[in-house]
Amino acid sequence: YYKTDTHWNQYGAYVAYRKIIENMQQWGLCNTAPIDVDFVDAEYTGEFGAMLGIDLGAESTKNSLILNPQAIKNPETEKYSVFRNILEAEGISNPCHFYSNPAVTGKKVIMFGDSMFASWNATELLAENFSEFTYIWDGNIRESLLDTMKPDVVIYELTERYLNVFPSK
Repeated sequence: YYKTDTHWNQYGAYVAYRKIIENMQQWGLCNTAPIDVDFVDAEYTGEFGAMLGIDLGAESTKNSLILNPQAIKNPETEKYSVFRNILEAEGISNPCHFYSNPAVTGKKVIMFGDSMFASWNATELLAENFSEFTYIWDGNIRESLLDTMKPDVVIYELTERYLNVFPSK
């Protein structure tokens, strides 16, 4: 975790990503290995300072860099256009992404979650292992998105601080 934030740093996100892919392999839901990354020097200013109303400054960290990325984020396709229209109709304004990965054959995955995945490169990492990967930053599983994206696997991620908040739909 960052020292000045409530989220994983990118090393933590990478560790979580590897564990997710390893488990999905064991369950027969993924036929590709976790990808490799490089870690490069970076700085990050976390949310604690804003919460406290003070400037904590930036901390030194490492960002992960995907080696030879294959997934295409938000490709200009009919499916992506329909996806964007549904997000607008459903009133979802948080960042959401659709990835197509021509280098992978296999499962299509949709993930509903929160900032723990959406704020970092965890979605980009996961997209490298599936033919399609859709991320919706929303706590409600939307039937309209399931019908459109036609996933083989649905993942629901919820940060522990929201365990008392249940989806409304």
